Amino acid sequence: MKTAFTSAKAMIALMFMSAGLATMSLPAQAAPQNHAPAGAAHAQYGVDAGRKIEARIQDLKGRLADGRRSGRISRAENSRLTTSLNSIISLKRQYERSGRGLSQPEINTLNTKLDILSGKVRVQGHDNNRR
Repeated sequence: MKTAFTSAKAMIALMFMSAGLATMSLPAQAAPQNHAPAGAAHAQYGVDAGRKIEARIQDLKGRLADGRRSGRISRAENSRLTTSLNSIISLKRQYERSGRGLSQPEINTLNTKLDILSGKVRVQGHDNNRR
């Protein structure tokens, strides 16, 4: 009885070992090769992100103009917010002058600054003080 149990354990162990060897001997599928130049993906990402950031900047310009035109944003508020927007635009241009597109940390910085400014435009447009 003990030998039958031992031989069953041995048989199971052999089955697992052979299954393991079979999977190890299978050829791995080749991963698709990306033949683009090393910096091309980064540059393309930076270009796409640059377009999205530019769209956000244009949106903020429009919101500021609408707020000023409707009277929801005072001349002084508009001046302060436009100065902040212009500094973000200047920073974006500085980053772009590197010639390699926008890096992820630069994109994050610009998006954070645009998020903050967007919140300020929203608050100033709804504060009803018009000063």
